[in-house]
Order: sequence, then structure tokens, then C-alpha cells
Amino acid sequence: MIPDEIKSDRLVLFRVTPDQLRSIAAGGSGLDFRVEPGWLEDLEDLGESLQHCHEDAWWRPFLIRLRDEDRVIGVCLHKGPPDENGMVEIAYSIAPTYRCQGYGRETVAALSLGSLRLPEVKVIRAHTQADRNASSRILAHCGFIHVTTLHDPHEGLLWRWELRNP
Repeated sequence: MIPDEIKSDRLVLFRVTPDQLRSIAAGGSGLDFRVEPGWLEDLEDLGESLQHCHEDAWWRPFLIRLRDEDRVIGVCLHKGPPDENGMVEIAYSIAPTYRCQGYGRETVAALSLGSLRLPEVKVIRAHTQADRNASSRILAHCGFIHVTTLHDPHEGLLWRWELRNP
């Protein structure tokens, strides 16, 4: 069972309903947290998974909150349930003012550890643009291996990264 909350040293990843996320994206929050601007613009970059999210646990995104403050600085999610091989894809976005401070790495590590604890998850997959950038460095630091380059009709060349359950 996917937990509703995952904690790390500085962050709390907590589940929201699709309606709550849509409300936040529309400018209303409905939460007792301050929503840091910037990551909302990246919601479209997280793919169709946000458009298709529903109450099923695998489709419910996590908001990323600073543990010491009531401030939401981003979102992370599974892009759907594990496939027949136990592969689940993840994505995340951090507000620009909180980038380059280790929050992306901490988010990926926490979500990956939480996911790999589930018996149905064997592989975690993520994609980045096909160059050395912050996201590719984060994934490599978290133990992901670059496995292939592929062409996406909407995003162009992408690198596929995977982290396997030991």
C-alpha cells in the first residue's frame, strides 16, 4: 500500500486528491500551507498523468512541503501503477527559488525509497532531456542508471533512467 505521507530530513511528501491539486493549479489552495510560486507552471511538464489522475492511490500526487515550515515547494508523483514487470515511472517539480538546494535530490530519494518498499515495484523509471542537466545529475546521484536514449514525439530526445530493486 502506498503511504499517504513520506518523510525525509527536510521534507514531507503528502498525498493530495486530484481535485485539491486542480484547485491549487487554478489559484485556490484549500490547504493550510503556503504554496510557493513557480512549480505550478511545471505541472504541464509532468505529462498527461496529472490530467488523468484520479482517486486510485497510484494516481494521487504528493505535494512537497518543507518540514520546518508550512510551505509547499513542489509536487512529485507516480505516472501510473506498476506495469506487468513491476515498473513505475516517477516525475517531480520543485519551485525555482528552491532549486539547487538539494530538495530535488531529497524528493527523488524519498519517493524512490518509499516506492521500492512496495512488493509490486521492481523498477523505477524517470526521463530527462538528453543532456547533462540538474535532473540527470539528481537521478544519477540517487542511484538511477541511464539505460537508453529515445525520441518522444512531443519532447524530442530523452534519456531514460532506471533504478532497480536490489
